Formats: sequence, structure tokens, C-alpha cells
Amino acid sequence: MSYNINSLKGIFVALSVGLTVTNTVFAAEPVTAKQLGPAAVAPVARPQTYRIAGADRRLSNYDAKAEIQGYAQLVADSYAAALTDGQTLKAAIAALLANPNDDTLTRARDAWINGRRTWELTEAFRFYDGPIDVTDTEMGPISRLDGWPIDTAAIDYVEDNPTSGIINNMKLALTRATLLSQGQSSHVTITGWHAIEFLLWGQEPSSLGEPGDRPVTDYLPNQPNNDRRRTYLKLTADMLVDDLHYLVESWDPKSRNSYAAAFRLLNQREALGRIMNGIAQLTGQELAINRLAAALDANDGRKLTSRFSATSYQDFVFGLRGVRNVWTGDQGGETRPGLSLLVGRVDPALAQRILHALDHAEESVGLLRTPLERETLPAPANSPSRQKAERAIADLKSFAALIRDAGAKIGVAVYLPN
Repeated sequence: MSYNINSLKGIFVALSVGLTVTNTVFAAEPVTAKQLGPAAVAPVARPQTYRIAGADRRLSNYDAKAEIQGYAQLVADSYAAALTDGQTLKAAIAALLANPNDDTLTRARDAWINGRRTWELTEAFRFYDGPIDVTDTEMGPISRLDGWPIDTAAIDYVEDNPTSGIINNMKLALTRATLLSQGQSSHVTITGWHAIEFLLWGQEPSSLGEPGDRPVTDYLPNQPNNDRRRTYLKLTADMLVDDLHYLVESWDPKSRNSYAAAFRLLNQREALGRIMNGIAQLTGQELAINRLAAALDANDGRKLTSRFSATSYQDFVFGLRGVRNVWTGDQGGETRPGLSLLVGRVDPALAQRILHALDHAEESVGLLRTPLERETLPAPANSPSRQKAERAIADLKSFAALIRDAGAKIGVAVYLPN
């Protein structure tokens, strides 16, 4: 796997409209065809960089090498941990298939929950066209690894259709290539974390906020549909681990041809832009709007991400913990230079405001009434549960806005909805 600094699609962001940076709209510096290089796929919309065009040169009079190196190591360590837990999940699934019983099913479910938590810590490394989102020539593994929502009826039986899905279609060969082609041709998600979740728990019950209760008899061998279900579960586990391997290799700090090597050679403001956009867009857009506000406004638990296991709440908790890891540089007992050090050197007061905002966001998420589907989403407008959810949304957005302010301080564009 090789990444060329001039042809990395991940170096550029394509945005179709101008986005607000603090209280001023800045035009980002344009990317030329020469910069894109022959191997890159040209963005559909006007390409932009993360450096604010025409920003006062004094804004970039700093050295962030230590913070950029620390971030790259944090990403590498976090993906390595996710791979380890993904392999544990794969082993637990193998044990379930070797000896299907309530105990092995419970162990597989527990391994999924634990692996999902570790994976959520990596969501802060998205939203800037890094290896998770794109490769040199195509889309990255995010859709097949963590696409949402999945199409349950395209995978297996559901309440209103006992013969639906690829598993019950005996005419369709069940291979990795089949799953990839079916997902791509139908534009649906049928692999990854949530496909495995559905296969382990089954469809969520009508009682809100409760996990599914797929019977272990679904995995007893020597029954045609069961054997296909067993194959499907094994295939999706194998694919998930392979994609995690790819991410670990992409961020390998020892490889000269990895994305990590190219990332460390970026202009410092370009690298910082990716770091800051990752945590700002995760908090201010993905968690606050796409997940919590969308589910709250529609009173629709299907918009939450882990409903089959009834663990959607933990996705907010651990996603936000991943943001803290980037801000502080601390993770897994290791301490690395984080964004807080850089911002603290440039504007100590702003760094303190950001830390307080992060504390408030974590506190607000911690106060959400769970299960979200039953205690929060249907709550009346002026109820305490609704007010706590709206406070969490506001605090997540406030943190993101302060990261945008910090970006402007150092000549970096952080893109958030107007």
C-alpha cells in the first residue's frame, strides 16, 4: 500500500458551497491539477484546502510538529486496539459457529459490544477524506465497515417477511464477492458492524429500547437456511477484520509508504485542518445533528445507530471519548502531545474554554435518559428528558464551534454547517 503526497485524495476536501469559519466566510486555497496528480480522482465539486487563504502569516507562526506526530501515533494505536477487539469478535463468532449454545451466543454479543466501543473511539479520525473515507482511487471502507442504516430485509428474515434476504435466497451464491456486489448494486448496507449486530441479536422488538432476541437455534448446522446464515456471519466478520487491518496498515508509523508517512509530510496547517475538522464535524454535525437531533425530531429510534443490541447510547459516549483523546493526546495509558497544547500556546484562554465545553458536552451526554428510544425520543417538548437532549445537542455544537474558532486563530478552516 503506497500513498503519494501529491496524489493522495485524502489531502483535499471537496465542498460544493462556501462554509462558515468563525464569523467570516473564507475562500480556501484552490488545488491545482498538478497538485491532484495523475493517480487522484478529481473531486466532483470545487476543491479546497484547510489553509485559510490570505490569513495573516502570524497565524501560522508556530510549530505543531509534536502535536501532528502525537495525533498520528494516537490514530495508529487506536486502530490497532480496534483490530485487536475485532479479532476477538471474530474468534467469538467462530466459537459460536463451532458450538451454538446460549453461552457462546452471549460471548459473541459481549465481544461485539466491547469491539464497538473501541471502534467508536476512532470516529474522531473521520470526515477529512483519510483512509477510512477514501483511498487513492476509490471510496474507503467506511460504508461496508460501519454503514448505517443497514437493510435488514436484504440480509435475513424480518417480522413481516420470513423468507426475505440473501440468506434465504438459495439461488444466490453466498460469497464475499456476492455481498460486495449486492451492496453496491442496490446501494444498501449489508455488511459491517451493524450487519453482524443484526445477525447476533436479530430484529429489535416492538418494545422500545430493548435488544433483539435472535434464538441460538438460528445457528444450528445442517439446515439449509441456517448454514447460509452461518456462512454470512463468518463472511461479515472476516470482512470487518480485513478492513480494520487495512486501517492499521494505512496508519503504520513505521512504513514509508503509509498514509501516516504522507500525513506527517503535509503542511502543518493542512494536517491540523484534518485533525480539527475530524473532531468538530463528529461532534457538531454527526453526533449532534445526524444522530441525536434527527432521531429526536422524528421520534424515530431507527435513526440511532445500534438499535438491535440497544446500545445506541454508548455510541455517543465513546465517540465523544475519542474526541477527548484527540484534544488531550491521552489514550490507553499513553500521553502524547494533543491539540490542547498547541491551542494553549496560541490562546490559553480559548484552550480553557474548549476544555470546559468538552466537559459540558460529556456531562450532557451522560445525563441523557436511557434507553433513548423509550425515555428520550418520545418525551414531550418541555419535559426534563427532552430538555436534557436539547442541552446535549447544544453543548456538542458549542464545542465544535469553539474548535472552529481555534482553527481561525491558527489559520485553519474548520467547516461546519452555517
